[in-house]
Amino acid sequence: MRIMTIKEVSELLRVKEKTLYQWAELGQIPCIKMNGALRFDYDDIQKWVKSCKKEPDHKI
Repeated sequence: MRIMTIKEVSELLRVKEKTLYQWAELGQIPCIKMNGALRFDYDDIQKWVKSCKKEPDHKI
């Protein structure tokens, strides 16, 4: 398990830290709250990103 900070995830996903806080509060991104600080499991984030991927429609 590789634990990441909000700054590291922000840089990885190229989104603002504020956005990550909002997603976490809404339960939209997997996170761990440790003594009031948000932390993220790298593997969980990778799975979450893959689950957000939208496959193209192959309509002809």
